[in-house]
Amino acid sequence: RFFSATTAASDRSLANRLVEAGVVWDLIIKNPIIGAGLGAEYSYYHLLRNSTQKTLFVHNGYLYLWFKLGIFGLLVFLGTFLAKISQGVRIIRGRNVLFRNPFVLASTAILIAMLQVSFTSPQFYARDSVLIICICWATIAAAAEAAKHELTA
Repeated sequence: RFFSATTAASDRSLANRLVEAGVVWDLIIKNPIIGAGLGAEYSYYHLLRNSTQKTLFVHNGYLYLWFKLGIFGLLVFLGTFLAKISQGVRIIRGRNVLFRNPFVLASTAILIAMLQVSFTSPQFYARDSVLIICICWATIAAAAEAAKHELTA
């Protein structure tokens, strides 16, 4: 898709996502602390469909969380997400070679990649992505627990 657009400025899909983000940002500014709630909808003019669309969906995962859950919800989620990445990195860099397995490395890499992709894709709340996040978190947590028990045994 990147190579199919002549320039980023002429990509209607990107322009549509920027319009969407602008409308959501305006709504965030109105209620930044506690958010609008998980059921909150908003309307914007959809450039690809040439009509006004009412939706729950936001392409930017960060704006989605802030719009729906407020700044505290966003920070709690991101804090938990970053803590799990940090735990994965500690396991990977740890002294115990037994727990430097490819599953922990892959899980940590996937979580890091999701942070970047979430600017234009709803990784934090799309069903398939949530499943992948849960599997990655569980893989890292299981390795951390196994390493802890190994060290105390």
